Amino acid sequence: MDDFVDITMRSQAVSSSEYYQTVGLSAAGAGAVIAVPIYLIAGTWPLAVIAFVAASAGIVIYNYGGRERRLRELFRSKLRMHEPRTVMVEIKSEGIGFEQYDAGQSETTFKTWDAVESIEETSDAIYFKNKGGLYSAVRKRGFASDEEMKDFLDLANQYRTAALAS
Repeated sequence: MDDFVDITMRSQAVSSSEYYQTVGLSAAGAGAVIAVPIYLIAGTWPLAVIAFVAASAGIVIYNYGGRERRLRELFRSKLRMHEPRTVMVEIKSEGIGFEQYDAGQSETTFKTWDAVESIEETSDAIYFKNKGGLYSAVRKRGFASDEEMKDFLDLANQYRTAALAS
């Protein structure tokens, strides 16, 4: 499930820094909404500051890890992802295919190379970003060796370059 959460987080238009900036602004707003009336009613700054800090902290704590938590809940409840899924990847000159197996069922997706906007390598995966901004990933732990992974990445880049040139 971690892999699906990672890919979904990468595919979302809002980056982590933008998300936490929004949470921070929301926390400040919530703090002000609570603190200002308390100051106006009680007429004391210390009580208003305590209310501001408490309301702001509540928003931050509630949203800390919130996107990941909500994605995990979605995958478990709506998509019934409780067990690990096996993913087979097939690379061809026409594109790249992903077949997922889960509880005796399979689902296949195929992307042509002209639909792949970029190929990004990180320390644990090779990501294929399509032109719509969605990602697919091939985890490096799935390769038998570093050499096999490098050959796969070289072939993917070769196929993509050839497809874009034609």
